[in-house]
Amino acid sequence: MTSNTLRLPDDMETIPPFYFEHMDPPLRAFVRTIYIPNTVTAIGEGAFSGGCAYVTRIIFEPGSKLTSIGEGAFSCCSKLERIEIPGTVTALGHTAFDHCQGLREVTLPDKILTLPNSIFRNCDSLIYFKVPSSCTTIEGSAFLNCVKLRKLIIPPTVTSIEEYAFRNCPRLSDIALPPSISRVGPLVFGGCSQLWAQMAQQGAEDMEAMLKARWKNETYAVLICLKRIKGAVAAAGGEYSEAGKEAGRGENYSATSREMGKLDGVKAREMLIEEGLWRTILAYV
Repeated sequence: MTSNTLRLPDDMETIPPFYFEHMDPPLRAFVRTIYIPNTVTAIGEGAFSGGCAYVTRIIFEPGSKLTSIGEGAFSCCSKLERIEIPGTVTALGHTAFDHCQGLREVTLPDKILTLPNSIFRNCDSLIYFKVPSSCTTIEGSAFLNCVKLRKLIIPPTVTSIEEYAFRNCPRLSDIALPPSISRVGPLVFGGCSQLWAQMAQQGAEDMEAMLKARWKNETYAVLICLKRIKGAVAAAGGEYSEAGKEAGRGENYSATSREMGKLDGVKAREMLIEEGLWRTILAYV
């Protein structure tokens, strides 16, 4: 070991579960970079968790033979900033990077079929992520509470996104769901306030265009537009609060047909683009 760098033994083939948890406390505070030799084929459950709170970089030696990373292997490495997983890895465990609050850059190989449950949960510093081109499933809570995540690239190989996958990612604004996706779980985008605001703005623009096209009945045009927005939000796992429904029980609003009431087009547009109120309208269409 030199300076703040620790190199694991050259003949090591497996990093045992909770390996660094037994590291002497003074050494834990000293090490900043860990080198993993190319002889390692497997990293066990929680191998780096609990003992690498001050590590900022984990580097794999060229020619790595690593194939699997266990559950929670790097969880709670709170100062880990970047990591590039070798291209030989085919399996990742749940919560592998959970609570890596300093993680800004991570690269996964194009042999990963599934992003496991809670793999990047509570990664507060992650801004951008590209899902491997081989991936077919993004499991539940994969990016839960990634509060700085702005852009996510999802390849056309993905067919399923499970519950809470992107819940409470308030800055997420750049994401496109490919047509290959056949299943979206509940509340996938719950709490993604910027994404919802963009959807509301787009809905307002669509509605204005409809009205300018001289629809004979403005109320009907508004309802058609809002139904379309609600369908998109529901497909994305949107949620509607009961309190919002109660607050929006209005005097002149019809949820089903023009005979049951009217909703002024201008007011609808204002409500759509004013955060908080547009959800009330969506809940009624």
